[in-house]
Amino acid sequence: MAESATNSVQNELNNANSGRNELNNVANGGNNLDPLFVSNSDNPTSSLVSVTFSGTNFIRWSQNVRRALIAKNKDGFITGLTSKPNESSPDYLKWTRADYMVMSWILSSMNPQIADDFAYVSNSVELWQELNERFGQSNGPLIYQLKKEIDSLRQENLTIIAYYGKIKRLWDELKSLRMTPSCCCGALNKCTCQFVKRLADIEAEDKLMQFLLGLNSGFESTITNILSMEPLPTINRAFSITQQIEKQKEISGVLEIGESSAMAVHKYNQGMSAAIQRFQGKKDWKKEKLEKKCDHCKGKGHTMDQCFKIIGYPEWYTAVKGAKGGNGGSTGGNRKFAPMFMLIIMDIMILHWIMKIIQIVMITNR
Repeated sequence: MAESATNSVQNELNNANSGRNELNNVANGGNNLDPLFVSNSDNPTSSLVSVTFSGTNFIRWSQNVRRALIAKNKDGFITGLTSKPNESSPDYLKWTRADYMVMSWILSSMNPQIADDFAYVSNSVELWQELNERFGQSNGPLIYQLKKEIDSLRQENLTIIAYYGKIKRLWDELKSLRMTPSCCCGALNKCTCQFVKRLADIEAEDKLMQFLLGLNSGFESTITNILSMEPLPTINRAFSITQQIEKQKEISGVLEIGESSAMAVHKYNQGMSAAIQRFQGKKDWKKEKLEKKCDHCKGKGHTMDQCFKIIGYPEWYTAVKGAKGGNGGSTGGNRKFAPMFMLIIMDIMILHWIMKIIQIVMITNR
């Protein structure tokens, strides 16, 4: 008897502990399957999505908001499935608290100026309905704009990852606006010609062509290889192939830049050597001329067989001599040196423009 009484007391203690644990789980968020449950960590000023609603991105934004509310088990507040209880119901206050929390989350996920327009909406259902009426019903202009963006989209300076991500977002947004009709009569269930699969293949082929048409001209050989495959690859497979080619081009591009730089330096060194040799040649010629001495007139710069006093003065000599005498002897040396100096300057300028042209060619070939 004493042993059975002890066991009974122990069982009661265990039940009490389990009940206490259940209460702790509820307090700590363990009962979050209840749509009316609001955790202590829930903040009404928190945004449900990373990109706020700006007035033009309603389709993408609304889908992200719905995903976030489904994850929190609160999507029934915007669809009306979690209906408002009577004021006499014990769940009325909990429902009101949870509904206000959902409204605050949605408004915090919007541009503040747009959110101010919905400050006096009474509940989440009305808020969501009004948002859909204002921004979600005009599908015609949105479809036109999306189609226009898809047709005009080009890779240009984008990487393959960025380009594919951009065009895929446009495809997904267009698909959300134009939902594929479903069969209600059940005829497709008896179809044996794979009609639905053919429609899906046509849509996939259109997307593949749109993706390939937007690639840069450097992928022409890759596009030819992809189109020659039988059957045509999926869009994800084409993305993988072009991404690999892009990585190979990046590696080969680095090597080409290194080789071009080495060639440019080599040409620059050759040009500088030629300019120096030309300048030194001018100096050697002048030195050689000054070393000559005439035995007849004892003058420098010529030999006796070149002496004008023996062979006679030419007609131009008198004019040149008169010009030198009128301008003074101090400028004569500068005039002799000026042509050589100008040649050096011209050589340096030519080399500078050669380097500029090489740089432009390197950038164009990337």
